Amino acid sequence: MQDPFEEKTVEPVFSEDFLRYVHEIISKHSISIVQVEMPWVMSIVLGLPQSVKKVFVHHELRFVRNELELKTYGENLYRRAAVELNKIQEIGLLNRYDAIVTLSETDKEKLLREGVNVPVHSSFAIVNTAPKAEEITKMEKTVSFVGPEFHLPNQKGIQWFLSACWPRLLQKDPAYQFQIIGNWNETTKTSLASRYKNIKFLGFVDHLQEALTNTVMIVPIRIGSGIRMKILEAAANGVPFVSTQVGAEGLPFVSGKECFIADDPDAFVDGILRLQDSALANAFVQAARHRVQTQFSLAALKQNRCEILKSIIR
Repeated sequence: MQDPFEEKTVEPVFSEDFLRYVHEIISKHSISIVQVEMPWVMSIVLGLPQSVKKVFVHHELRFVRNELELKTYGENLYRRAAVELNKIQEIGLLNRYDAIVTLSETDKEKLLREGVNVPVHSSFAIVNTAPKAEEITKMEKTVSFVGPEFHLPNQKGIQWFLSACWPRLLQKDPAYQFQIIGNWNETTKTSLASRYKNIKFLGFVDHLQEALTNTVMIVPIRIGSGIRMKILEAAANGVPFVSTQVGAEGLPFVSGKECFIADDPDAFVDGILRLQDSALANAFVQAARHRVQTQFSLAALKQNRCEILKSIIR
């Protein structure tokens, strides 16, 4: 069986035809700044014209995610070497850009600490906020997770929640249901449903807000980096949530005031149970929604990104 860390050691090199096409577009439209996003295209910086400024928007620090994956899979000499090589590649490629944009101050600090020596700016993501969040009158005994199986942090998060938290929750209240929203393969669904009670796989849903209404959304993510958009979207749309520290990393939500954040299974379950109180759930929802409206607005993002780009071309 292939080691899951084998794929971490090679950066893609883009084809000659593709790079020539990119050069033609830049020249034809007199482009002065090229913005690149997502780790798997980071190496394109090596083939961009010298004449343009190059900006990389970093959504997830791979070296951080890789270290967390080592804790999950277990470390050996090969895996440690693969992670270290990937980190060298990542930092080296980032230093070929003229500037880096992260989605949180936390990620910015990590990059500077690990050797990125070009300007690093922290920005943020935005979400669409519902015109009005409906008041919660009665919470259902339903826990919701949103995310597809193909994303490894989702797989590992669900495995941890089901093995460490779900039995504890059902022991305290066997009426709870767990709904998983997103595409998961049939083999996984059959396997999990045979081992754990009260699980429903909803697949893709057309109206996500309706599916989440009066439920507690969980973010049991234990590996990865970057901003969890699902948390911002929950807060913007009036859905109470419980998250791990990794899941909420880089976001300003305060545990005990706007949500519950816990890594200990007992504390995680306790957060879910406490949100059965509609008054507490409403208080959290209103506070979290207010934070999103004031700190993650489109107007604020436009101003922030314009200031960053102006600083790059000066």
